[in-house]
Amino acid sequence: MNPAGQGPRQPHGPSTSRAAFSPPGVRRRAGRAAAVAVVAALLATGCHSDGRQQPLAAAPPAGVPELTAAESALLDRAELLLIRDCMRRRGFDYLVAPRPARPQYRDFPYVVDDAGWARRHGYGADLQRRRDAAARAEPNTKRLDALAPADRAAELFALNGVAGADTDVTAVLPSGVTTRRSASSCTSEAERGLYGDLPAWYRAERVTENLPGLRVHLVLGDARYRRAAAAWSRCMARAGHRYDEPAQARYAVLSADPPMPRAQEIALAVAEATCADRTGLSATAADLDRRYARVVDDRYAAEIADRRRLQRGALPGAHAIVLAG
Repeated sequence: MNPAGQGPRQPHGPSTSRAAFSPPGVRRRAGRAAAVAVVAALLATGCHSDGRQQPLAAAPPAGVPELTAAESALLDRAELLLIRDCMRRRGFDYLVAPRPARPQYRDFPYVVDDAGWARRHGYGADLQRRRDAAARAEPNTKRLDALAPADRAAELFALNGVAGADTDVTAVLPSGVTTRRSASSCTSEAERGLYGDLPAWYRAERVTENLPGLRVHLVLGDARYRRAAAAWSRCMARAGHRYDEPAQARYAVLSADPPMPRAQEIALAVAEATCADRTGLSATAADLDRRYARVVDDRYAAEIADRRRLQRGALPGAHAIVLAG
């Protein structure tokens, strides 16, 4: 778990999980070929299409039910309390802060396709600034920022450890990259106390949290998406905006320094959403998202089931931990 707002906690290292408003095509372009290369193996399980697209939230496979939002929040809080206790035993402070609210945030992994939202927020630069400000104000982040470098490093070492020992927990991500974390960090100690089997939990969590990124990779690499994106690009050019794909427009806005004027950002986002509808890019992306969601979930059904099984097994202990405070 990595609850929002826990600024200094970085137990996992690099991940393909995507934050809201990040430009997916730009950041993933270098890795797209590798992701598309695994599609042949994934397609062996078959492609299916059903229901309306819900980006990055595929229908759960049969078997162990997915947690409710309240159950996930319970596990998050229990883990943070265990981290706090571990850090205190090692002589450090760690505050269990509430998760900050994220009102009106939207994630558009393929193209902004909600013109109403675009008229209010453009590409969400206003919301991103608010999110960044909230992250800087998070109590643990503020306290760490005020420490001397050596003290900050010591506390982060206690929290996250340094990978490299034979006892590290490891996981092979869908990309084929092996990720690892120290088994002696407070993060690992907390997860061991909550889930029991730390290696199994680490593998299941790391693999499943990377599945949405794999799915987006596969959609962006599909020839049908690229054809629809080319039509979208021509539509945008007629409107006076020259971009080959939606990620370029998004990146132009969110990386602008100084920030793009708000009226210009909104106009560009509304044009993107209008062209996504007119050219069928939005519908194509929705269909591909549904299809690849089933492919990815079928391929990694065991890891998804392992994660949910371990989560459900941890719920009684989490109740007790939270009640004890």
